[in-house]
Amino acid sequence: MRALAAEMSRLQDAVDRLAASTQVPIHPLRAIRAVREAFPRETIVATDVGCLAQHIAGATPYFQVYGPRSTIVPSSFYGMGFAAAALPAARLVHPDRPAVGFVGDGSFQLMMNILPVAAEYRLGVTWCILNDGALGSIRDIQQCRFANRILATEFGLQPDFAALARACGCHGERIEDPLGLDAAIGRARAANRDGIPAVLDVAVARERMLGSLEHYAFYPRGLLERERGRGALPDPAARLVPTPAGSELAGELEPAPASSGKGA
Repeated sequence: MRALAAEMSRLQDAVDRLAASTQVPIHPLRAIRAVREAFPRETIVATDVGCLAQHIAGATPYFQVYGPRSTIVPSSFYGMGFAAAALPAARLVHPDRPAVGFVGDGSFQLMMNILPVAAEYRLGVTWCILNDGALGSIRDIQQCRFANRILATEFGLQPDFAALARACGCHGERIEDPLGLDAAIGRARAANRDGIPAVLDVAVARERMLGSLEHYAFYPRGLLERERGRGALPDPAARLVPTPAGSELAGELEPAPASSGKGA
């Protein structure tokens, strides 16, 4: 038991270091931890599909859940968009409990029509978009198994999610600076208390945690072994980036640029 407690403590310390990252684009864990700290223990959380929402926000210990009937999850990648679309129902079933959802920018585009419905029925929930400008999971396959042939998985043009939210009667903000997360989440919570849904569009880096690298066979073995050698979690200043076609470590990690304190 002592060994288990020591290992859990080591893992939590690693998570804490990543969650304190000031990198730009924002590390997904920074956003996820900020939401966890702002919302109370009884909050209902929805996690949509993908390497950001499902594999980080939906995984222990990154976003901790403290009680039963507190999660909305898809059955698999085939349920893309379900959890985010189902989030407002949490306030119908449990009107006294806050509700927040994590969703990628690809999944969010599948269910944006739920915004005016939530606003009309005054279902105060918050969607946190982990926006890396791509269909990340499929893009990873193209990068790591198809010699970096990126086809129709990066968004050259995206809606302004914050403006779209406001047009639907919701509160909407885009966050590009990690130092602005806490205040933005506070404004979203205040809107929720008034029955107004909120959308927080967070510009995040394409980080991949060790659990994702271990789970999917398409990630290069060399990359997996490198990250295992670093410890429980990847280096907080590393991200997946394109590499030359044919590279043994297509999709290997390289240092992130130094933070400027401004948006991406």
